Amino acid sequence: MTSLTAIFGSSGDKPEENEAESEKLLNLYWNRAELKKEFAELRSVKFRLQDRIKEHEGAAGRVQQQLDHLENRLLDPEWVHNIVTYFQLRGLNLRCQAKLAKFAEQLKQQREQRQRSRIIDDWNKLLREEVAGIEQQVGEQRIQIQMLEDHLQAERHKLATMSGFLRIFQRRSVTAGLDSLAENIESAQEKE
Repeated sequence: MTSLTAIFGSSGDKPEENEAESEKLLNLYWNRAELKKEFAELRSVKFRLQDRIKEHEGAAGRVQQQLDHLENRLLDPEWVHNIVTYFQLRGLNLRCQAKLAKFAEQLKQQREQRQRSRIIDDWNKLLREEVAGIEQQVGEQRIQIQMLEDHLQAERHKLATMSGFLRIFQRRSVTAGLDSLAENIESAQEKE
């Protein structure tokens, strides 16, 4: 009977106490489940770490075997010179590889420098050609201005040397020509 009352509870228990006990039991069950999960994770981490330790111990054992074998070979007078030569050649190989890598880098930098200087030279050549074309246009413009100024001076001289009668009749046409020449000179100077 006591076992039945323990399982089902007694009829005299209060319902609040039953609910509190059931909540405690539920919390204990969840806590137990979480602890089991954490314990399982810790065991798997432990096994993984033990496997890694075994791997490292195996690798260390192989290295130790190689070292022992090499020591035995070094004790043998016939093999000593071969081993020393091997390690000297290995060191020489490493040094040569480093020098070749450095030389390859220098060649790459020289090639890039040549390409850069060729591009700059091409650009400078193009600029010189453009400057020469512009200077030629400016020179032609100055020659044209000089010719217009010479023509203007000639017309002024012609106006100054005209006799009084001709000056009266042709003054308007000559001054109009002078004004047009002066305007042409101004526009040519602005264009320059």
